[in-house]
Amino acid sequence: MRKHAEEEDVKQMKLKTAEINLTRRQKEILERLSNSTHSELHFKIRATIILKAADGIGNRVIAKQMGINRGVATKWRTRYANASKLLEQIEADSSKKLTETVKEVLSDEYRGGKPTKFTPEQVACIIDLSLQKPESVGVPMTHWTVNSLWDKAIELKIVTSISSSQMERFLKRWRSKTTPI
Repeated sequence: MRKHAEEEDVKQMKLKTAEINLTRRQKEILERLSNSTHSELHFKIRATIILKAADGIGNRVIAKQMGINRGVATKWRTRYANASKLLEQIEADSSKKLTETVKEVLSDEYRGGKPTKFTPEQVACIIDLSLQKPESVGVPMTHWTVNSLWDKAIELKIVTSISSSQMERFLKRWRSKTTPI
């Protein structure tokens, strides 16, 4: 029985929402971001979440009111709460840097993503190859096909392997950048 009560206490601590206490200046900045017709949409949404949280509204209600996922409300509320000491310190030191710092707190963190498989040099070589006449590099054709270009790129060791769809994406992207409007 005791173990069950301890598990409930842990659950309750996890469910406790981060409290948001805004200074007058922070509230002004967030209201300006939330109401501005020129703010980026993610700033408007995130500033609104923080303002609602500061009014004591729970994450579930914020999510329902705004039509967003509760996890989104929780994430930005928690991130802002975790930055509150830094924001107070910056506000005390320099009110001018506060807007910039609030925006930094409301910005996405860097996400590295999957590393690219092909270097810019390899892509340039594939495009350069596609611009040459197939006959000039020993391919008995008048025009390149994706498969013949693919074969030649591997034969010339430009790449060790590449899908024909990736080859098409490189060429399509290059064409879209060079085609006049």
